[in-house]
Parts: sequence; C-alpha cells; structure tokens
Amino acid sequence: MCSVRTALGEPGGAVHLDHTPERQRLRTEPRACFAELVPDNA
Repeated sequence: MCSVRTALGEPGGAVHLDHTPERQRLRTEPRACFAELVPDNA
C-alpha cells in the first residue's frame, strides 16, 4: 500500500507516491542483511 502526498495540497500539484514505513523496512532490512553476506568484490 502506498501513501500519497501532494505538493502544497493543491489540485493538480505534484504527487509523490511513497511506501509506508513498514514497506520501506521490508525493502531495506533484507538488503542490509544481504550486503553483509556478500563480499564487496563478488
């Protein structure tokens, strides 16, 4: 699920779609774990 924020809250303004904090953690935590397992020169 995504949250929607509009610039200045005006109709027709720019829209920024963003993941919820829970979804953001689901993306970053596995990446950090994987980065620890794989050497830099792999």
